[in-house]
Amino acid sequence: FSDRNLLISNAIFLLTAGTETTATTISFALYELALNPGIQGKLRNEIINNYEIYEGFTYEGIQKNKYLEMVINETLRRYSATPFLDREAITDYKVEGTDLIIEKGMTIYIPVFSLMMDPKYFPNPEQFDPDRFADKNFNSDGLVFFPFGDGPRACIGK
Repeated sequence: FSDRNLLISNAIFLLTAGTETTATTISFALYELALNPGIQGKLRNEIINNYEIYEGFTYEGIQKNKYLEMVINETLRRYSATPFLDREAITDYKVEGTDLIIEKGMTIYIPVFSLMMDPKYFPNPEQFDPDRFADKNFNSDGLVFFPFGDGPRACIGK
């Protein structure tokens, strides 16, 4: 690749990866808000309240829309743009309590969608419930909710 080709390919990638996933997330959020008028009303009230307090849509006012952030997180949990992550083991690793050894160089697939729909971590996972993100300490270790991936190959939009 020349530097020019690399620049063009990266620009195209960022444009398509950044717009399609955003549009899809917004579409699913609107879909869930249409199905859940109580959630829609609560979000609407928060947005209107902060609009009035900050006399319009301002950066500070938008940052105060905590319920909006919760709705977005719940949308990302239910409709993850990243169904799985793949990583390469950098060392041999023996899985605790088993005879399984993950060898260095082996590709490991992490089922992100399955984790975010697991009732062990998310009670009633089929239910759209933004309030599950009300606890600030939720997922503080980052081990269950990572809709943008994680590590050096995490989504640039994170």
